[in-house]
Amino acid sequence: MYTYKDIEQVNEFIQGMTESVKETTEEQVAQGNELPDTIVFLLKRPNENGDCDYGMGGGIVPSDELGKTLHNQIVPTIIKHQGNEILCSCETKYLNGVLTIKFHNNITDEKHEEVFNLFSPTQRTDNTFMTIGDIKISLN
Repeated sequence: MYTYKDIEQVNEFIQGMTESVKETTEEQVAQGNELPDTIVFLLKRPNENGDCDYGMGGGIVPSDELGKTLHNQIVPTIIKHQGNEILCSCETKYLNGVLTIKFHNNITDEKHEEVFNLFSPTQRTDNTFMTIGDIKISLN
């Protein structure tokens, strides 16, 4: 059974993760860093006081298909086996200047997606190069 506090935690998780992921992605892209796909879970676990604690867990999703499949099936199973309940998940993917954040609210079974075009497809980085997506073209 879910409580009003659970619903509040999910709403705060979605809002906070959207802002945090977008800001972090912008910073990492500006520094030229590669960005892996990630998944983060909002977790609920009963405590000894009869109440519950909330936390987050997750990490980088492997890039190969076998790794993705294992990750998507095994990690949630381990989380649940440890006595946690997954209230919401947040999956992120950055590709060619577009950041996609997908949320799955397990309380309501609603799915929500945010898409941000962080950089235009064509950007001048300086006077000698132009980038289109991940391709850098010399202008000389």
